[in-house]
Amino acid sequence: MTRVDFYLTSETNKQDILRFACRVLEKAYEQNCHVYVLAENMAQANQLNDLLWTFRDISFIPHQLVDTSSEVSSPIQIGCDMTRPSTQEILLNLQKDIPTIFNQFQRIIEIISNESMDHQRALEHQQFFETHACEIHRHDLRKK
Repeated sequence: MTRVDFYLTSETNKQDILRFACRVLEKAYEQNCHVYVLAENMAQANQLNDLLWTFRDISFIPHQLVDTSSEVSSPIQIGCDMTRPSTQEILLNLQKDIPTIFNQFQRIIEIISNESMDHQRALEHQQFFETHACEIHRHDLRKK
């Protein structure tokens, strides 16, 4: 059964969402997990790639951008297509759509901004995942 974690954040801009993604990836790496980040596009993939090098002075998170021609070896892989790397057990979905490859992962992570459109999208995704027998977890991290 695939586990789906929705992180409801108080963030409202894309850069802060990417910083939050860096924290999630750091934690996953510390737990020896392998993650495929499904970015919206190559621009966002490159942004996240750059941010992972600089978001903390004292940490290193091995990662790489992937495309169809690259050899995959890093525990954190960043791409923007639906082709699943063979060694990843977690999908961090930054796209607005539900990935067609969702059931190939043990766990899916979705980061939800504090924008109403993102909340609506999260509800739609949750309903979809529930109908596909996924285990749903909601983490409300918004400031109260």
